[in-house]
Parts: sequence; C-alpha cells; structure tokens
Amino acid sequence: MVANLTEPLGYVGAGWLADALFEPAMADGGWLSDMFGGLLGSGPGRGMALMIVVLGGVQVALAVIGLRWRTLRYMEDALPDAVPGAIVTWDRDSLQQEADTLLAGASPRSSS
Repeated sequence: MVANLTEPLGYVGAGWLADALFEPAMADGGWLSDMFGGLLGSGPGRGMALMIVVLGGVQVALAVIGLRWRTLRYMEDALPDAVPGAIVTWDRDSLQQEADTLLAGASPRSSS
C-alpha cells in the first residue's frame, strides 16, 4: 500500500530529477559527464540513462537490504496462511473464526 501511495511522487520526481539534475550533469562538459561519459556517453538523453542506472542500483541495494533483514526475509513463516474454503461464503465472522482457530493450532472443522 505504501509503495502504491508513493508511486505518483515517483512520476513527478523523475521528471524533475531528469530535467534539473541528471540532464545538465551529463550534457557535454557537465560535471558528471567526465565520470560516467565513458560508460553512457554525454549529450541529450544521457542524463536519463544515468538516472535509470542510478535508480536501478538503488533498487538492487534495497533488495539486498530487504533480504538481509531477518524479519522481512522470514515473513512468510511468521504470518498465517490464508484460509482456503471449499465454499465461498460472504459470512466474514465464520471466516475470521476459522482463521483464528487455525492460528491457535486446532483443527477448524472440529469446532463446528
């Protein structure tokens, strides 16, 4: 949910970052063109290429941090599985009771 809520900020921020920071930095003679120009070139469009490479590196770094975060890595083991019912009902109270029973470790069908 948080990722989806911040997605519009990414759309707005990406345009600003490309126009105000990365494109001027990667233009011919820009302050990053000497460092990354050999890899990506310099000139129009190269700032956007650098932004994609940098943000991709940030995503990889966040994924590695997430994998090393023990709570996040073992989340599937800590959370109970969804209760698959053979018959789909609209009675949420019975579904919640079944989930609570499974979470407690008893058989959900034996309490009915």
